[in-house]
Amino acid sequence: MGVANNSHGYPNRKRRRSCPELVRRSKANQPRVYPNLISIVYAAGQGEIDVGFVNHYYVPRFVKEEGPDFGARNHYLGKGDPGAVIDVAAVGIIKSTENQDTAERGLLNTC
Repeated sequence: MGVANNSHGYPNRKRRRSCPELVRRSKANQPRVYPNLISIVYAAGQGEIDVGFVNHYYVPRFVKEEGPDFGARNHYLGKGDPGAVIDVAAVGIIKSTENQDTAERGLLNTC
C-alpha cells in the first residue's frame, strides 16, 4: 500500500464513523510513504506496492506514456466503502444566488 505524505482528504459525514477503522487497517498494512501521488502510481505500476490511493486521472496518463503493459489500473470501490472517496477539486457560490447565507453555511459545514 502506498500513501502520499501530503494528502488532504475530507470524508463525508456518513463515512466519518468508518474512517478510524479504515485508518487502523491501513496502518496494519504498513504503508509506504511517497512524496507525491505520481510516485505512488509509478510504484504500483512497477509492482512495488499492491494498491495506492490517488486521483483517477494519473493512471491513464501513465498508460498513455508507458504503453498498455504498464502494471497499474484504476479500481473503483463499491458504494458505501470508506475507501470510495470523491475528491472535489473546487467549489464556489455564484454571485446571483438569492441564498448567500445558506450557501456559505452549507459550504463551510462540508469541510
